[in-house]
Amino acid sequence: MMKKKKSHLEIIFTATIITSVCSQIDILSSIMRPIMYALWVLTLLIELFNTKGKLTITSTTKKYSTMYVMFLFFCLLCSIKDDVYLESNYLRILLIPLLVVFFIDICPSSIVIDYQFYAKVFVLSAIFFAVYFHMQYITSYSYWLTARTYLFAQKNSAAQIWMCAILLCWFIITPKRKAEKVFWYIVSLYLLFISGLSQCRTAILALGVGVIVLVLFRSKHKVRWICFFGVIILFVFLNPATYQYINHALLLERYADVDLNTFSSGRLDNYVKAINAFKSSPIIGNGVWYVDCSYLSILAESGIVGFAIIEPLWIYIIIRNFVSKFNVENGSNMKNFTVVITVFYLIESIFEGFPPFGPGVSALGFWLFTGLLMRYKKDSYTVV
Repeated sequence: MMKKKKSHLEIIFTATIITSVCSQIDILSSIMRPIMYALWVLTLLIELFNTKGKLTITSTTKKYSTMYVMFLFFCLLCSIKDDVYLESNYLRILLIPLLVVFFIDICPSSIVIDYQFYAKVFVLSAIFFAVYFHMQYITSYSYWLTARTYLFAQKNSAAQIWMCAILLCWFIITPKRKAEKVFWYIVSLYLLFISGLSQCRTAILALGVGVIVLVLFRSKHKVRWICFFGVIILFVFLNPATYQYINHALLLERYADVDLNTFSSGRLDNYVKAINAFKSSPIIGNGVWYVDCSYLSILAESGIVGFAIIEPLWIYIIIRNFVSKFNVENGSNMKNFTVVITVFYLIESIFEGFPPFGPGVSALGFWLFTGLLMRYKKDSYTVV
């Protein structure tokens, strides 16, 4: 059967995903970022034109839009005291996911139905990013083993893209032929290997916790999976080559016999500073602050008021992703994806400053594919 030709909007949306991921590549960012923003706006305008300006708003988008307007108003009011509040990190960080949820509301059904195609586009773009990192920063494996510093400053942002791509390979991309399945599993293993090379300890921990939650609460074969992972862990730590890789990927040899603060790359000291900053201005915060914990970042930056505006949306997303059921073909895999990626971002939000909202388009995969899958549910798309 002949495949249906992609519409202009579908082609533009494909380009939007590619440029969004590639905008994280340093040598391409100055070119890709303007194109990315232009394409996102263009896709929104085209579909608004196609629907004659009739914008359907889901509960998620309504809550997100209300939250952003309230936070903007809060920052404007606080700027009367000090214009530093207009430089708030979250005024910028919240914008890209907001664009994404608006797009998901108005995107045509052809995009929703063909979510597997866009998952493949995202994964292949992530592979391109990973290969660039590999060639640019890892000149040789022996060089990597002797490196004493992080080789890639944007590793945490990149890891969000790579980990989302891994989960798409495991749960969402479901080809019929065995050769294709093997290909996507190999792709996921390469992305996991690259995440180790970039020493993304938080992302690897978050993925591991997500898999554990999946096995304990979703799997019908808990004992089988526990035995399987037990064998894998034994092999990894007993085999000299794999142990050497894990040892350096997680920086175990670098942080041997050190205190918890040093092992956490100074996070504990920074947490204390953020808590003290929050105490100095608990109601409206300090305007701008960053620490490797999104909850402390928001409290130190925007105080109790900003926290009360932003965090209810994240709580709503967590509950939505955990309790939603997919009464459709491949529904079990959809559920597994939403559960694991939500757990992943729960851990990320504890140890990084901007997840699940950013930074930049690093969280694009989370907002895009959980949103598309929620719209794909037969009983989930309610206009409010």
